[in-house]
Amino acid sequence: MPGALIAPKMSIIGTVAASLLGFNIHLEKADGKKVDVSKAVKDAADTVADRAKTVANTVMEGIEKTWNDLSADDPEECAPGEENEEEPAGQSSTDNDTPTVQVDPDEPEKE
Repeated sequence: MPGALIAPKMSIIGTVAASLLGFNIHLEKADGKKVDVSKAVKDAADTVADRAKTVANTVMEGIEKTWNDLSADDPEECAPGEENEEEPAGQSSTDNDTPTVQVDPDEPEKE
């Protein structure tokens, strides 16, 4: 019983593998017409590869666009004159704007 269940799947896998490895597989229908299975498998594989390439290019373009959009918000990455919208051109934030706390490790803790 298990062999009967996996035999059709194994024959499909074997046919695809043989076609991709360069073997020619031809089937003859009851009416005498021959079908080139290898060509059909290769065409399907080419179609899948083309679509995968298109999807990969679309994803890469989206990543590049997002990266460029995010980089435009970083003043260190912006071209001169294209600073963040929060800061007027020619001005940049200084470290003095950020409050700091100095800690002396030798000083005992106060409660």
